[in-house]
Amino acid sequence: MLLYFKTSNNLSFNEEVTFSTIAGNYKVTNELTGEREDELPQNVIPIEKYKVNALRTSVIYGANASGKSNLLVAILHAALFIQDNFTKSNEPSYLSSNFEGFYNKNNAANLSRPVTFSFGILINEVQFEYHFSYNNERVVAESLYEYRTQKPIEHFDRIFNEKKKIYEWRFSKYFTGEKETVKNITNQYTLYLTVGSVSKLSICEQVFKWFDSTVDGSFDIDHPGSITDTVILKGMSESKFIKELVLEQLKIADFSIIDFEIEVEKENELRVTTIHKSIGIDGNDSTARFDYFREESIGTRRFIGWLGFLISMMAGGKVVLIDEFGTSMHSLLSKHLLQNINGFAKSKAQLIFTTHDTNLMTRELFRPDQIWIAEKDSFGNSKLFPLSEFKLLKGKDLKTTYMQGLYGGIPHFKTKVDE
Repeated sequence: MLLYFKTSNNLSFNEEVTFSTIAGNYKVTNELTGEREDELPQNVIPIEKYKVNALRTSVIYGANASGKSNLLVAILHAALFIQDNFTKSNEPSYLSSNFEGFYNKNNAANLSRPVTFSFGILINEVQFEYHFSYNNERVVAESLYEYRTQKPIEHFDRIFNEKKKIYEWRFSKYFTGEKETVKNITNQYTLYLTVGSVSKLSICEQVFKWFDSTVDGSFDIDHPGSITDTVILKGMSESKFIKELVLEQLKIADFSIIDFEIEVEKENELRVTTIHKSIGIDGNDSTARFDYFREESIGTRRFIGWLGFLISMMAGGKVVLIDEFGTSMHSLLSKHLLQNINGFAKSKAQLIFTTHDTNLMTRELFRPDQIWIAEKDSFGNSKLFPLSEFKLLKGKDLKTTYMQGLYGGIPHFKTKVDE
């Protein structure tokens, strides 16, 4: 589970920004009993050990080029950097190409500052904080903390001393295993976490596994909102349960599809026929057959693709990042999918997504701490803040006040002035 993420000198983020999924204390009055109750309790995941809740879903709004997609890219980049670090660190341009592609170019001084990442995560009900930073020459700093109690355990900490040109290290007495041996084989290009994981240091293996198997993303810069439906179609061909689950959701969402015929041909290609309700020549109920890939609408295929992706997400307990969620879908279909995620109490999966669909910005679907706004300043640097930082106006719906610019994060148009 992701609790928070921080980054600086990264894409459009100059100074450090913080994104959090730790829920606030929102109460509403029960109209029947008059008692104060948690607002949208189905939207949070209880963390009993720390007496807090985490949010199941978070949505980021903002104008085009405001930086909302950059937050998702930053999280996914950090996870991929950790996953690939050990195998790719021997490549000559490994760090320099990563740094060149991600440091914030809006300030010339940033060329001498490292790109930084910090994650607060929950593994087996225990909180960890992992931090690392790098420049075009080396990993500059790295640390791992564990919060079994209020006082954190600093398992390891390394920082490069620029004056002495050496790394300074600290280890916890609770950090067991061949930690010194791993230290000696960790070079300037590699993360101690990844080397420790490969070397079977238990604490490193746990944290590395979280990044390797939990963080998942679905976004394409060239095709925002794109999603593949072939994965779920193959899943339906292999599992009666998955097929019945998809058909149930299509029925609830009032699609006319009542069945699928799916054949997996050679080279793993699919032939898919959808069976629709229709009226026969005699006026009685009948069925019609459609070629799925040629005759179903983009919106139908997009809905099925998202549905399959979210089923996989909930079953796997993943942290999923989606850019432009709901593209080519009616707002009510997007709302239906989101309500399904929030209502799936058995799952600890989390969804973080961007959208321009302001019809989803309602207190019936989201709490204020689930809605984030991204906005750029005059230099092109992004800021990020939750709606919970604002005093919300009674009697005003969130969509209206957002579009009026009360929270920021909307396009600004300059009036052309003749010189």
